[in-house]
Amino acid sequence: MTAHDPPVLPPGAPASGPNAVVDNMQEWLPRLAHDLRSPLVAIGYASQMLRSGRAPPRKVDELFATTDRKIAQLGKLAEEIGDMLLIGRERFVMRQGQCDLVSIVREALQETTHGAGRAANHVGGNAVGVLCDRARLVQLLRHLVRLTGKRKPGAALPDIAIEAGDGHVQLRIHDPAAAIYLGDALEHLAHGTAPQDPGVLCMSDIIARRILLAHGATLVVGECTDQRTTSLTLILPTS
Repeated sequence: MTAHDPPVLPPGAPASGPNAVVDNMQEWLPRLAHDLRSPLVAIGYASQMLRSGRAPPRKVDELFATTDRKIAQLGKLAEEIGDMLLIGRERFVMRQGQCDLVSIVREALQETTHGAGRAANHVGGNAVGVLCDRARLVQLLRHLVRLTGKRKPGAALPDIAIEAGDGHVQLRIHDPAAAIYLGDALEHLAHGTAPQDPGVLCMSDIIARRILLAHGATLVVGECTDQRTTSLTLILPTS
């Protein structure tokens, strides 16, 4: 199954069709350059400190950990570049099968460092079946959790709950403090809308939207106040 996204174009953009965002590479390549430069700078600094021998013993492990983390970040960027090429060639395919959504959510939460990722204990223990590409759905949920990580200072962690319905499953992220920021990236994921400055979207934003559409899923945004919402609900078909 190949995802076909509706056109998402900035005003006056010449490209059209399902791959408009991908085709306008000048809009997201500057963001890619920044995303590549940041971990390389950190790796370069760590390498310089380790080579010089000036780092105190307690700092050495931290520098190695930073290097490992940034190398992993570069690896994910390389995977995303490959995904963008697949989207551009309309070869972004889902390999779907029956999976347990509870275990998928837990895996996605374990790979995040934002506050929402520490709410894993809110996810129930009973298996909930869903038809999906497991690796891609983990990728989508990981990105969604990261987008909910922009929180008001002192806000409590959100509740994460899974509820099975008739022919669908709902994954709800609820925050009574209305601390989930509804920025351009989250708007694009939920509605496919293009921001005034398309350069604010990164590859992860575009890929996550494609994964959502390829699964026939819907992201529903709850009541909003000052660009912040109390809840997000991801609705996935079970077959």
